[in-house]
Amino acid sequence: MARGDIPLTHLYHAYPNNITKETILQRFSVAGITSFETMYFNEFFSDKFTTLQFKHFLRPFNISQRYKPQLVLISRFAIGDMNNPERHENVTFGSLRKGYTESGFEINKLLFGFGLSFTYRYGGYHLPNFEDNIAFKFTFNLTL
Repeated sequence: MARGDIPLTHLYHAYPNNITKETILQRFSVAGITSFETMYFNEFFSDKFTTLQFKHFLRPFNISQRYKPQLVLISRFAIGDMNNPERHENVTFGSLRKGYTESGFEINKLLFGFGLSFTYRYGGYHLPNFEDNIAFKFTFNLTL
């Protein structure tokens, strides 16, 4: 929780990991471990917030001795608010008041530790354009 007159640059964000580009392929990048893949940078700011993340790791597919991809089911939730948002003039942003939700899956360890992630945004901050609610990204997992 932030208290007092905090500048926007020092407020909380919910770990966004999506760049503002036109198409899904232009937004293709590397997935984070705990970040919100469909949330755009500078889209939400809060002076108080909390997040919840569920990841369910299924047993790896035993395709061969060395090739064992793993499916991971993911669901993330964030909620927050901001006192006095009008103090931050000429900047457009949301506050997570309605609750932000996204879910998806990862298929990890497809090739040399690389995998793919697919995430979909839904709920209170679902965007009108279907493509804007989707994130498709690389994953990387290294086992030592």
